[in-house]
Amino acid sequence: MMVESSGELKNWAGTLMFEISFDDGDGGDARIVLCFVYQMKCERLKT
Repeated sequence: MMVESSGELKNWAGTLMFEISFDDGDGGDARIVLCFVYQMKCERLKT
């Protein structure tokens, strides 16, 4: 099972670019990448 999603969210704070990928085929791997363009800050969370 593999699910991938990417897109943009826009609001008063600026533009939020996000990428979510999930791979359950190899022991389970979930990755969430959030990039806040207006403050040029990117956070990576891996579980």
